[in-house]
Amino acid sequence: MLLGAVGLCLAVQLLLVVRLKVRQHLVVVPLAQALPQGDAPGQVSSPVSVQACPDGGVTTLSDLPGGWILQRFRPNLSLDVAQRFPRRSKDILGDLVGMAVLPDGETALDQREGRILLLDRGFAVARSFQFNTTSLGAMTAGPDGTFYALEPLDHRVVAFPREGLGSPWVFGADDLQNPRALALTASGDFVVLDDTGGRYKLRVFGPKLALLRSISVREVPTSPYVTIAPAGGDLVALNDSAWVGIVLYDAARGTFRGRAWGDSGADSVYPAFAFMNPGFVGGDARTGDMYVHFSPGLLKCRLRND
Repeated sequence: MLLGAVGLCLAVQLLLVVRLKVRQHLVVVPLAQALPQGDAPGQVSSPVSVQACPDGGVTTLSDLPGGWILQRFRPNLSLDVAQRFPRRSKDILGDLVGMAVLPDGETALDQREGRILLLDRGFAVARSFQFNTTSLGAMTAGPDGTFYALEPLDHRVVAFPREGLGSPWVFGADDLQNPRALALTASGDFVVLDDTGGRYKLRVFGPKLALLRSISVREVPTSPYVTIAPAGGDLVALNDSAWVGIVLYDAARGTFRGRAWGDSGADSVYPAFAFMNPGFVGGDARTGDMYVHFSPGLLKCRLRND
């Protein structure tokens, strides 16, 4: 009787482990033909930022030899607008390190030295301003048009009012050690990827910009190429450049949700694809659509349990 009970208990535990493993194994489901790898308009190479657009499309900023290319793609990934920026011009005085798409379709670019460009829908420079800073980094935009940029050397996030008018404000100075990337979830929380010296933590700030929780990231080793993106609801995704895959976390619950390996696919179109190393990931907080840099290009996809 006792042996039977023990056997039943072990069977239940094994079933739970199997279910957990299934839940944590994610599959990439392609949603459209991938954008090809390359430097020409309509192609994507060496992305600096990948941001979802309000209309369901995506905007990419890529670092190319001699400058950068900014491109906006429609929801079906056909090219809408492309604009090249040289390394030096009257508007480009330093490295472009971040990009944010505003709710009205305008685009903000930031340069490491603190210069911020606001572009119209045709990617022409509409206005610019200089922010007094030691450095700027990755950007994102909120639903009210406020855009946010990392200040890596000052260990904080700076928030700029819509159109750059008025005084910016900062948060996270007491909570961040080495912020590397940031994302905004559908519920309005800010998630900052923070390098704490050999291990990442996800710092989750609420809509009022107070720290809500810190999540230890044990599944992704530190690397200069790790990025973070919204993945729908409270989920955020990281690209794992060491193990070549995507890792999913629940920012509200503080839990690891699963991993999609870079050598797995979901249908006959991409039966086995390989993420570019270092790779890149972008996402749409509203729909959960993901944009993953893989070989041979940029793939629009979703993640699901296997």
